[in-house]
Amino acid sequence: SSLLGRVEHSGIVAMFSQDGTSAGRAIGWRDLAVTSGSSSCCSHWLTRGETRKGSDSSSNLVGGRRNLLHEHSGMIGAGRLLGIFGPSGAGKSTFLHALAGVPPQRGTVHGEVWVTSGHCERSNAIALQSASVWQRTIALLEQEDAFFSELTVHETLVFTAELAGKSSGAATNAADHLLKQVGLSAVASRRVGEHRSGTSWVSGGGTITSGERRRLAVACALAGEDTEKNSLPRILLADEPTTGLDSFQAARVVSLLQHLSTIRKCATVVTLHQPRTSIWRMLDDIMLMAPGGHVVYCGPTDEVLSYFAELGHRCPLEGINPAEFLIDLVSIDTEDPEHAHEGHARVSALAAVVCSHPIDVHMLPSSEKIVEGRLGTALAGVTHQQRCLGSRAGPAFRLLLGRSLKQNLRDQATNTLRLLASACLALVFGAHFGVLDGGGLPTARSVASRICVVSFGTI
Repeated sequence: SSLLGRVEHSGIVAMFSQDGTSAGRAIGWRDLAVTSGSSSCCSHWLTRGETRKGSDSSSNLVGGRRNLLHEHSGMIGAGRLLGIFGPSGAGKSTFLHALAGVPPQRGTVHGEVWVTSGHCERSNAIALQSASVWQRTIALLEQEDAFFSELTVHETLVFTAELAGKSSGAATNAADHLLKQVGLSAVASRRVGEHRSGTSWVSGGGTITSGERRRLAVACALAGEDTEKNSLPRILLADEPTTGLDSFQAARVVSLLQHLSTIRKCATVVTLHQPRTSIWRMLDDIMLMAPGGHVVYCGPTDEVLSYFAELGHRCPLEGINPAEFLIDLVSIDTEDPEHAHEGHARVSALAAVVCSHPIDVHMLPSSEKIVEGRLGTALAGVTHQQRCLGSRAGPAFRLLLGRSLKQNLRDQATNTLRLLASACLALVFGAHFGVLDGGGLPTARSVASRICVVSFGTI
């Protein structure tokens, strides 16, 4: 359709300006797909020009493998915020991790992912480079936060920056700057706190709230950027950053991501689950995914409703959240066979429209424009990471040891309980076993008692 062509073209123009230069940092991908059932435990990438035997974009099986994510190509412009929607099992996290170069276990990622890295004056081409978290061009924010509860917010950020290779002074400056950006300066000296129950985060005793934890996670994802050398920022990928938050805190987190995307002039991708209307209005672009790993729409937010209206799925404009309408549109009720059949037919039809109007490959960057290195493999990225970690094994060990010591020494409750437990066990052992030999030679019974004391003491 003509609308689909306009949606595709607007995504390309949003990434590259008319004169061929790129402002900020954008991200693009070509024929990105994920399959499971690989014979090798290590995932690999197929570069441009290679083909897969038995490939069929309309099937869930590719060469005998299950298709977790069907082939898709696209781009996200610099300074734009892309929201990924879809029901559970649609492949939102799979797509996000494929972009980050973190393939699923026993899975294979196919295709290419790159980011813009400025403009090459020598060849008058857009400078591109391969992208992954290992190459420090992408920052990935996972669903679950992993913080040390006894460290303060400021100490957590400083540690993350130092572990990324910054000096102590540079890490402190970076932490102070990030605290202002994410709005955590007022709680910089508070402890992070820990998860004591399955439903809520402990916010008493001077610890931070759940919304502040998510903002701290965003800051930690960006703490490794080398701002002193004026290097380009990292592409930020956030996997369901609003999960577990109330509607107000969720809106604040997405507003923060939108603000960072604008001021950093860097593309940001976020997966969302049941967003409110105010969050919907913050998104520049939308990607809608259907069960089976199908992308049924990827383009500007203000054109998504008219796109599906042309396909016969008109959204009521009054009292309906557009995000809820889109998720309901691609959801399949598997409990009712009749409704399930209708849902599969509807999703297949929407996916077929996208497959029949692929992005023109001539509008995507060609090999000649990649002037900052060929698009590498995920395994090469891992090797690069291992070399970096190997060269900094000593400083990294010192930082990790210092963090563990702070955590253990400050955990007074745990240390007190351990001391009381040790004292109680000493009294029990002494009262039960008494004098082992009674002042005489060792006996068979005393030898057995010695073995019991050593065993219990070791445990």
